[in-house]
Amino acid sequence: MSPATPHPDAVALLRRGNARLTAGAPAEALALYGAALERAPALAEAWFGLGGALVQLSRAREAEEACHRGLRHAPAHRVGLANLGVALSSQGRYAEAQGCFEAALGRDPGFVQAQTGLAHVLLQQNQVAAAQARYEHALSLDPDLPDARTGLADLLNRTGRPTQACALAAETLRRNPDHVPSRAALFDLLVRSTRFAEAEALFEAWEGEPVSDPDAASRVLMGLNLLPGLAPERIAAAHRAWGAAQEAAAAAAEAAPVRAADGGDRDPERRLRIGYVSADLHFHPVGRFLLPLLAAHDKRAVHVTCYSQLPGRDAVTGQIAACADLWRACQGMGTDELAALIASDGIDILVDLSGHTFGNRLDVLARRPAPVQVSWLGYLNTTGLAAIDYRITDPIADPPGPADALSAEALIRLPRLLCFAPPAAPPPVAEPPARAGRGAVLGVCNRAEKINPVVAGLWARVLAASPGSRLLVRTGNFADEDLRRRVHCLLTGAGIPAGRLDLAEDPPDYTAYLAAFAEIDILLDPTPYGGLTTTCEALWQGVPAVTLAGDRQAGRVVASALTAAGLPDFVAASPDAYVRIAAGLADDVDRLTALRRGMRERLRGSALCDARGFGAAVEAAYRTAWRRFCAGEGATALTVA
Repeated sequence: MSPATPHPDAVALLRRGNARLTAGAPAEALALYGAALERAPALAEAWFGLGGALVQLSRAREAEEACHRGLRHAPAHRVGLANLGVALSSQGRYAEAQGCFEAALGRDPGFVQAQTGLAHVLLQQNQVAAAQARYEHALSLDPDLPDARTGLADLLNRTGRPTQACALAAETLRRNPDHVPSRAALFDLLVRSTRFAEAEALFEAWEGEPVSDPDAASRVLMGLNLLPGLAPERIAAAHRAWGAAQEAAAAAAEAAPVRAADGGDRDPERRLRIGYVSADLHFHPVGRFLLPLLAAHDKRAVHVTCYSQLPGRDAVTGQIAACADLWRACQGMGTDELAALIASDGIDILVDLSGHTFGNRLDVLARRPAPVQVSWLGYLNTTGLAAIDYRITDPIADPPGPADALSAEALIRLPRLLCFAPPAAPPPVAEPPARAGRGAVLGVCNRAEKINPVVAGLWARVLAASPGSRLLVRTGNFADEDLRRRVHCLLTGAGIPAGRLDLAEDPPDYTAYLAAFAEIDILLDPTPYGGLTTTCEALWQGVPAVTLAGDRQAGRVVASALTAAGLPDFVAASPDAYVRIAAGLADDVDRLTALRRGMRERLRGSALCDARGFGAAVEAAYRTAWRRFCAGEGATALTVA
């Protein structure tokens, strides 16, 4: 047999690997490609297939190396170039990936997968028009290609066109009814478009089915928290089912837990190595709420490592990195690679800051790279993963009793859930608009998907109880006229007079966003999913908020923040109390004025902004959890006074 002719068994294995990869079984494909390469190490197509499988298994760095090895044997192979582009894109190396996709298209302008990959990296580099043209060209070549369709839907949503995105996702799922990412994308977009009943019906159609695609599953689980008609028990059950499926998949793959090698050093009082893992260590609510904790950490008690899944950096990233003892850039690392790194760093307590939000690494926590694992901050519900021992909360966000039963993790209840660091250079506090004598302006400054029929009816009751007031709804995606009309109809259909309703878009930058709170007298918090960051920012600008303590953590975090700020009177225990508190405050201009003028001083002296006290409470919780581990005890609910 000529050296240039691959072994026939290798070719057969290659074909079987390609079939399994196309069928959505990357782990099986990986084994087949590996077997092919044992017989024919120079078989470039097997290296490229191996790279494609590794990307699907979130092992982008290994995929990059596999593609490079294949390209040594076939330097201009279109599939190799495209798969290398995907591997680089998965690591946030978008400019390099763009070059690979363009090179692949130079070999074959009709290569639809390269067109789609190029569209994706152009979008990540904010070249929106060019990305849209590439997606549309890919669909002209293959109208049924789900990756191009879901990519274009994502582009439309990200550029303020969720209604168009939703229609495209619905058509994509109709054409590809078994394509899990398309199903998850449609569910997500229905929620974002305030089409809650349709979203719930779609969820019910597959409720109980296992979802193998981790990104798709997280997208759905996140959206469930926003559905007003879905009971917390059903939401928790979906999370637990997902967690059980992950554990079963790991067992089937014989993926043994990765444990930190502590060398037998289980001294309960030694300095602890804490790891924080997140894709949001930048100017994002997670990054901004994490920063005061990191700055307050006692470096004699804890050593901090940050594992960042973020491709870039901003000023907040720099501040977070400066507070850490060790910074690890981890985007593109596979499950095994990142788990091994965390274990080799000797992390004692690994803290997940993402839950089911975008870019999460729950796959890594499922491998247990640290002896004690904790979830906090980024996701306002259980992860569903039994491998996570604890979830940090407080007695208001998660009252003792039902919350414990719904959580896969044991609950650590701190005196408060988090600490707020005020903006560095905020606009001055303005006088309340109600002083002009034209009635109070009640403000809603949350994403459209938090506006549902239940809360719309509640706001209608507030306006009816305060005849001189108006409702201003400001959000970031009202450039979509269809969504704007839909929200307007939802609110007026609930009984809010059109003449007392104003809809507006968010200002274009953060300073202007903060300054726009000058137009509002009272912030109305939505339910069942509150606006935690929005509330903290409104308070700093002098605007009091009214919230309904709901039936889930996402609906109670604002109650926690208001209580920590010394404003428990604005937390309603029932819809009637919400109406009474909001309407009473709207009609009391003197109280609004006094609150506004003294709000910043109040916050500065409150528990909400007490970083040192919060840091001490978190470290006390870490210490107790570590002592339990050293004593061989399991994770059980913990309260820190």
